[in-house]
Amino acid sequence: MKPNLLPYSLIFLGILIGLSACRAGQNGAPTTNPASATSTPVENTPTPTRTRPPRTVFVRPTLAVTETQAITPTNDPSIPSATPNPTLESNPPNATPTPPPDQPRVSSTRTPTQTGPIPSPTSAATPAKPFVQTPPLQFLSMVDDLNGWGLTDRYILRTADGGKQWINTTPGGGFPAGSILQGFFLNVNQGWVVVPASDFLTGVLYRTSDGGNTWQSTSVPFGATQLFFLDAENGWAMADRGSSAGSQAVDIYQTTDNGQTWIAVYQMTPGQADEPGTIPYTGSKLGISFHDTLNGWITGTVSTPNTAWIFTTGDGGRTWSKQNLVIPANYQSSILAIQPPRFYGVAEGLLAVRLTQASSATSLFTTNDSGVSWQNTNPVPVSGPIDCISLQACWVWNGVTLAATEDSGKTWRQARTNVNLSSSLVLIDFTSQTNGFALSIPQIGSSILYQTVDGGKTWTPLW
Repeated sequence: MKPNLLPYSLIFLGILIGLSACRAGQNGAPTTNPASATSTPVENTPTPTRTRPPRTVFVRPTLAVTETQAITPTNDPSIPSATPNPTLESNPPNATPTPPPDQPRVSSTRTPTQTGPIPSPTSAATPAKPFVQTPPLQFLSMVDDLNGWGLTDRYILRTADGGKQWINTTPGGGFPAGSILQGFFLNVNQGWVVVPASDFLTGVLYRTSDGGNTWQSTSVPFGATQLFFLDAENGWAMADRGSSAGSQAVDIYQTTDNGQTWIAVYQMTPGQADEPGTIPYTGSKLGISFHDTLNGWITGTVSTPNTAWIFTTGDGGRTWSKQNLVIPANYQSSILAIQPPRFYGVAEGLLAVRLTQASSATSLFTTNDSGVSWQNTNPVPVSGPIDCISLQACWVWNGVTLAATEDSGKTWRQARTNVNLSSSLVLIDFTSQTNGFALSIPQIGSSILYQTVDGGKTWTPLW
């Protein structure tokens, strides 16, 4: 199973209100780490493939794509006709969502309701799968060293050779150019992708259980959304219903049948007053995750220093309550950007927090009681995309300096990397202690995928 802390995201770059200083801290020269972090290189201690749970979203920019010409895969010069790689057909891959744009909507219903008649699932034909050369990826999620998923503005892609070649698995061959695809991939076989309608209030959800060889489609009452699936049947969608001036309305939908039907378990009125059991309208929401079918979290950020925006539910998302965090010493004046927690055992989990004051830092909070309480660890003066492959092993990279921990954030090691991606780094994605990937978007419509085989000290572009 596979997740990712964020950035993060890894989101962070395009949707965080009041965090411009955070980017400045990220792009600046690396600072000296007080106390526990040292400047020794990241060691190469081989471990097997990741044990982490599925990722939802990294912090990354929402990319506006200006291309408008309709393209069919068979005529697109960037997608030459090719025979699919047999390995891909038999051993498919994994992916996730893009921060949604602002779209207003008012809804005041709070009682969980069926989302109305949902059409019977239909099969979306997938043509013979061509290769996509140097795809302009907007999202990447690797399942292991070889297999992974990717999203562009119109294609769902997968790789079985470590990101060197990508096959178009998009139902129908491709979506309209400029589509803002948002997805979640549980493993090499199972994934869900939402294609929003033009109003971003509704959409079509595509799901696959065979690695993208076939897809089922269902109309859904949300468009701009973030998805999280606990397993093949149980999932949640946090739908963006409009934001302004550091506030954002969201609705929560739940499925218990693999995404065929969805129930509105929580709906919000933009501008509503904060009341017990509700999610505040104030705050930019960064992500959603669940530990089991009842206990989950929504996390975000506000521009008020020393304020942790984190809310938890114990009834599947119907009611919510604020959770407190003890901010590390010397960081009490920070603006906090909190990524949703990830769990790596029955009760153990991690929560990644970006701390921004004069400069930026990252702190991991740990739990051993299923998220009832969280304990802070030593912040490292590096902020940017973050990724963990286990409860102990995490990396955070600002594009210049990469910090690594092998003890859940108690101590960090820092090393300058051989490339400078401070202005273009979108996410990092490690599959083992030594092997990892980094997605860079230097400009709209293009991307560069990097790989490391030495734990992040050196990076080589795959295209």
